[in-house]
Amino acid sequence: MSLIYEKAVAEDLNLGWDNAVQVTNPAGGNLVGSKIGIHTLLGKRWLNVKDFGAMGDGVTDDRLAVEAAEAELPATGGVLFFPPGVYIVNSASAMITVTDKNSVVILGAGKDSTEINQLGTGGAITLTGTSEIVNPVIANMTVRGPGGTSSTGKGIVTTHMKDGLIENVNLFAWRNHCIDILGAFSLYNVIRGGRMGGATNALAAGRMINCRVGNNIRIEDVYFNGTGNPNDGGTSFDTAVDVRGSGMASFLHNLYDGVQYAVQTNVPTISVGEWFDFTSAAPSALTAAYYPQANNPLTIIGPGGGANTIARLLNNPLNAVTDKYISVMGLNEGSQAHYFAGMLMGAVITPAAIAADTNDYLPNDATTATLLGRYAFVWRISS
Repeated sequence: MSLIYEKAVAEDLNLGWDNAVQVTNPAGGNLVGSKIGIHTLLGKRWLNVKDFGAMGDGVTDDRLAVEAAEAELPATGGVLFFPPGVYIVNSASAMITVTDKNSVVILGAGKDSTEINQLGTGGAITLTGTSEIVNPVIANMTVRGPGGTSSTGKGIVTTHMKDGLIENVNLFAWRNHCIDILGAFSLYNVIRGGRMGGATNALAAGRMINCRVGNNIRIEDVYFNGTGNPNDGGTSFDTAVDVRGSGMASFLHNLYDGVQYAVQTNVPTISVGEWFDFTSAAPSALTAAYYPQANNPLTIIGPGGGANTIARLLNNPLNAVTDKYISVMGLNEGSQAHYFAGMLMGAVITPAAIAADTNDYLPNDATTATLLGRYAFVWRISS
């Protein structure tokens, strides 16, 4: 029933993945596939869910067929492949449940080609390690929830995931978390590419990415659209990404709109080149970009998003956290075309005072103009 990866290479199968590149197999024949596929899949056992009876026709409930394919996964390595199609599950159980299988790859044929659609109350993909699950990959698919129902299922749930990768995955129409990372042994995980959105009647406490445990997460090139997939008409989550625990969080080149807060964090955090949509009409416009929850360093480099003032970059209601350590570099002040310049260490100041103090912090005369954007602005802040 299973298809061995080397057979796919030898038969020159076009797997239709994203970012197509071609490599030659020494035994003859070429493989067309993604860069992630080439580096991750060589030598792994290949399980095509259609070989186990999955239809992918958008009508048939494919959960039992997928379950049969999962049972054939080896303890280490293995590819669960979903060819182009819409795979329906209508259940309180997830479509895919993998436990204690390291280096497993759950692979679609592309975000616009493979869709897993949960119509019931359950989630879509669950990866669990009793102590840890190492090097799992979920890539190249759309994972869709039931939309405006009473379901509290979650799109992707991982427990004790280490060195995991979720890449080029869209998650739409979930009332609860799109991705929920659980378990104290969750370490060094990466979420890259794709788009995430809520559902009609989304839970305010829901998150597009919820990571309340573990160490060191990196999130890059994701579009967080709290108003949901245009075909779903979703409503806003309270927060796009919520990172707590220990270690460090890194954010690179993400875009946020349709939520109240882009990121809540209580860990050391760095943001580079992110876009915060402060200019869209409600409900798309953000209230604030970062909402720090503890006294850990937060560094924001080169944020964009229109009327991007310090008061909108940071949120600290009712002085809930009185001592934060913040670095902002290259803050675009929108129509004022100013950048923060100079350096202030150790002072205690409010966002309102910073925004109003254009002489010290937003220089615009000829003498200081050449210095704009060259210095960091560091302070301890309370509101």
